[in-house]
This record gives sequence, C-alpha cells and structure tokens, in this order.
Amino acid sequence: TPALGRSTEEALRAGVVVGFRGAVETLCRSIANEAFGGPDRVEGFVTGGARGFALDGVAAGLGRRPTEVELLVHVGLAAAARRCFQ
Repeated sequence: TPALGRSTEEALRAGVVVGFRGAVETLCRSIANEAFGGPDRVEGFVTGGARGFALDGVAAGLGRRPTEVELLVHVGLAAAARRCFQ
C-alpha cells in the first residue's frame, strides 16, 4: 500500500497499513532493546494467517527477516504434548 492516498479511501488505507507497519517496527525494536540488549540478540518469528501483514515491520525492527512459521501455536502444542507423554 502506498503511503500517499489519492482518495479518501486510499488515504485511510495508507494510514492504517503504514501506521501498523510503523507500530510493529517500533515495538519489535523497543522490546529487543529493553528485554534482550538489542535486536541482534533476539530471533524473530511471525505466525498466523495475517503474518504477511506484519512481516515488513518485524524485519525493519530487528534488522533482518524473521522466520515465518504458519502454525506456530500448533507446533508448540505438539512439543508440549510430546514432553508430557514421554
């Protein structure tokens, strides 16, 4: 989505999309700095059906592309189940 809308609808869409990307970028960078001492010390993951929507913001905030895992919750549940039933 371009940042410059040429109609009211395009301008609203741009505000939401560009604003969301900026929020994700800032949040990822801030959390990485505050909790881990910098983006180079944390691994990024995006998951879920809308992960593509956040991908660029996470990449910009961490300075590299995060790992995409389509079903991260399911992977975690499977790991927990394996651990519980060993």
